[in-house]
Amino acid sequence: MTQIKIKSNPYNREISYQTFDAATEDWIDIKQSDEKSRLRETDSERFFYLLRLRKFLALLSKNTMSEEKKYNYYLKELRTSMLK
Repeated sequence: MTQIKIKSNPYNREISYQTFDAATEDWIDIKQSDEKSRLRETDSERFFYLLRLRKFLALLSKNTMSEEKKYNYYLKELRTSMLK
């Protein structure tokens, strides 16, 4: 099963994508693992994905590193707490 981790920082409008490497048991940047992936493009790194989630998931499903049909997605969004 392909595992993909998505880290979002909406304050900087940046998103990073990682895939799990079973050989090293570590998360690696998608730019290092798949040179043909459209997720390497600047636009994919800088949009607020909650507004474009459907298009994003379609792109992600086309650009996985495996032909398997099941995926695990890990979403991590940077949040701040408001202190009063």
